[in-house]
Amino acid sequence: MLVKKLIIGIGCLLVSGWLFAQAPTLEYNKQWKEIDSLINLNLTKSALAKVKQLEAQTIQSGNQVQQLKTLVYQLKLEDRVSETDINQRVKVLETKLDGTKDSVFRSMYHLLIAKEFQAFFNLNRSKIYNRAVSKSTNKKDI
Repeated sequence: MLVKKLIIGIGCLLVSGWLFAQAPTLEYNKQWKEIDSLINLNLTKSALAKVKQLEAQTIQSGNQVQQLKTLVYQLKLEDRVSETDINQRVKVLETKLDGTKDSVFRSMYHLLIAKEFQAFFNLNRSKIYNRAVSKSTNKKDI
């Protein structure tokens, strides 16, 4: 009898903990739906402002998954709004990379950096292949 009550009590605690753990995700889902609706209406600047607000919330709460998602959205929306220098974009990604210790998120940031380099290479392929050999190089500038 005591074992039965103990098992039921532990089960209730686990279920209630699981339900409360899902609450912030539901809040994020509502905000993401709003951002997606702004993007679908071609209100890119408004969506970018909402993404930056959401990024501040995710940094404050320490939710790395949502931080990564906001970063991806932010990079895509900034690409639509203005032409951002690749050096600035890579620097932002490298600071995020340096700020995390989790190997999964580190690999995701490495992937995003590689995608930035690939996109730059694809846009400037002809310039890169047709240039003359330089005598000195600056490794900080792409």
